[in-house]
Amino acid sequence: MNPGASLPYMGTFTHAFDEKGRLTVPKEWRGEGFEERLVAVPAEGPVGRMLRVFPGSYFAREFERLADAALDDPRRVKLNRLFAVGQMLQLDTQHRVGLKEELRAWAGLVRSAVLVGAGDHFQLREPEAHGREDGGVPTVEQVMREVRG
Repeated sequence: MNPGASLPYMGTFTHAFDEKGRLTVPKEWRGEGFEERLVAVPAEGPVGRMLRVFPGSYFAREFERLADAALDDPRRVKLNRLFAVGQMLQLDTQHRVGLKEELRAWAGLVRSAVLVGAGDHFQLREPEAHGREDGGVPTVEQVMREVRG
């Protein structure tokens, strides 16, 4: 996603993994500004372990920001550790991405995943864990009150 482009990741979808561990990216997210190179990284979220999937340009900007930092700069070391456990994803012709078994296992993703839009990225959540999320459906009024203070 380019800076200033519309936020493509909205909505919630449940998709099954195929026999090769591939997952289809929803067509609603594949519009203008969608990047076909993505980066999946482990994360902790409101429902426990999950994967966060960012456009490749997101981490390219972070890396560029630290390009002049010393190799042992703590910020760069932490980013390198994240790169070491993450995975670069490329959409195939059927709009699927293949996730490494280690990442799927870490996040508890066995047969399917709930894909949750989060604005500049999306989350891959284990379906049962996603179902335990508390709070119901937020309204725009509730969210804007909290966001704007």
